[in-house]
Amino acid sequence: MKSEGGFEIYEKVPAGGPEWTTRRENEALRELEPAEKIFGHSFLREWQFLNKEGEEWEAFAANPAGQRYLSQRIAAREKAYKRTLEEFTRELTDLANRHPDKLEIFFEAYAERAAAFERPEQTESEAKKEATGKIINSYKKGVPGAGPDFLAGILKQRELEIKTAKEALKPEFETYREKLIAELTAASKEGARSDSETRREPRPDSGRQAAERKQIPVSAEIVKERLLNLRIVFVDEIAVDLKEAWGDYAKLANTVRISTRVPRAERWRVFVHEALHAVSGQVEVAAESAGSNNHNFVFHDQIKFGLHFDKADRPGPSYLSLWWLNEAVTQNLTDRFAGQGKESVEQKLAALLVSKGVPAELFEAAYFENYEAKPRGEHRLPQTKRLFEAADKIFGQGFLMQLDHYLRMKSRGVDKKDRKYVIASIILEWQDRGDQFPQMVRALSEFDFEGLRSRRQDKRRK
Repeated sequence: MKSEGGFEIYEKVPAGGPEWTTRRENEALRELEPAEKIFGHSFLREWQFLNKEGEEWEAFAANPAGQRYLSQRIAAREKAYKRTLEEFTRELTDLANRHPDKLEIFFEAYAERAAAFERPEQTESEAKKEATGKIINSYKKGVPGAGPDFLAGILKQRELEIKTAKEALKPEFETYREKLIAELTAASKEGARSDSETRREPRPDSGRQAAERKQIPVSAEIVKERLLNLRIVFVDEIAVDLKEAWGDYAKLANTVRISTRVPRAERWRVFVHEALHAVSGQVEVAAESAGSNNHNFVFHDQIKFGLHFDKADRPGPSYLSLWWLNEAVTQNLTDRFAGQGKESVEQKLAALLVSKGVPAELFEAAYFENYEAKPRGEHRLPQTKRLFEAADKIFGQGFLMQLDHYLRMKSRGVDKKDRKYVIASIILEWQDRGDQFPQMVRALSEFDFEGLRSRRQDKRRK
């Protein structure tokens, strides 16, 4: 058992099996409430009650006991209404200043209500744009831009549309789950082996067809375990912060979260991308912390999923991230199984590594690699080790770490949605400087590779 920042890291956990599944189910239960949350629901609930409408009012009004409750509690509900209106106004003001794009989603979809207050000589689109802009600017100044009845009208329509969308999306994405399990199983080690055994003579394929049939280094067992246990939830993107435009993957809960507004043309691609994160290789650790009454708490965290090495949620320094490389490989795989999309800057940066000599197959081998307990002296992640060693041989020791830190150093103070511009600038630097780029990165990166190696050697001596 090793101490790290007040925690005891005592176990690396295999990424599979009944215990792995149970931990994900428990974490998913904790995420159920935020996943079901709809923006403005608390305010709408109180507004409907005072206006004698909604499911809660109807339930109480339907029987004599409930009617007595209504007469006794109406004053308390008026206080609750005022409180929730104030809270909702603060939320709208906060969105106007920090996430105006979310507030635009809230008002623009229902701007026909606002357009009625504008000049009749305007076109409908002009009226909607002006009305929405006025409301948002008003909230930015801390002044309510819309009255309670107007907001409640939007919320009622919006809640109905979100609930309708969830009901429609659920069977569609279940079909996607079955389809992806079939495709990834066919491309898995067992599926590719079966295909080669049943094919009597080679078929003349185009490069594209060969790429589509290319084996992925993952077992059919992992594909089925991860995707059959994958939880798919549909969320209000205003109430829930998604990491990507239309969806994301919550690793500890093994849950894909999809926006109810996801366009039909993007649905299969979004699901494939996020589900691939679920199938990617994982390294999980258990950390024990002393609690009250001599009771210890055990926390689980993933320090690797795919090629994203994440120590940010654990004590101690975060030496490596490689989120951009993880996204690049995920996008490449998404292109293979969901059709070619627009090449991202992350893919372009990864392609530069390949063009300089890093074997492309090493990226996928490391991406799908899970932690496995092995005899002492054997590396637990040999494919990941091969990837780093290949980059070291070409660019110098610790280059991937140094490049990752250089990117993070340049991203300080940059909003997450604008990090693509930082990556684009690094690609241009590399193209301009050529073979001198690795030396520049080594000089400018704050990553102390020699210091890390020294600390690791000290730990081994102990």
